[in-house]
Amino acid sequence: MTLDKSGAAEALAEIGQSQKRSANLYSYAATSPYLLLTGAMWLAADLLLEFTTFGKHWAWPIVSLVSIPAYIAIAIYQSRRRSSRPASLDGHFWRGIAIWLLIFGFVAGALGIFWPESGVQVHSFIGLLTGIAWAIAGLWMGWRIIALGLGIAALTMAGHFWVHDFYAAYMGLVGGGGMMLGALWLRRV
Repeated sequence: MTLDKSGAAEALAEIGQSQKRSANLYSYAATSPYLLLTGAMWLAADLLLEFTTFGKHWAWPIVSLVSIPAYIAIAIYQSRRRSSRPASLDGHFWRGIAIWLLIFGFVAGALGIFWPESGVQVHSFIGLLTGIAWAIAGLWMGWRIIALGLGIAALTMAGHFWVHDFYAAYMGLVGGGGMMLGALWLRRV
């Protein structure tokens, strides 16, 4: 069997599309556990914040500290699946840690400069930033991540201006629930 130039070009184009689709699916599979954990963390912290006196001061710090080992475990597990080298030597692992440290530093700096007057403002800022960060990541990872991020950002803005009672519960459902649904959506692809 012989191929002419147009047949070869068509075959190469199909291979390129297949590679792009495969890369998107791989990104979705790698992202899904992080979304699921972040969503569960967000939902739990906000429900504790909304409905307990304990949660007013301690929900987010405790949930965040408890989730750190889980994030690290996911990163190490995925790193070992990608490479035979130990996770500590893998560039993806350290870049992931660096990204979160940079985001944390940015949020701390922005809140220090603009010093919000209420917890709703802090929560809205973090929800908006989270949504936009996922949308930006989606530019490399695929349209589903973009849709998830923009949805969280839009619902955060809507809640900031129109939801006054049970705002933390609303944000737990929007941010946490949205991320968990997004994780399940990515797993089904």
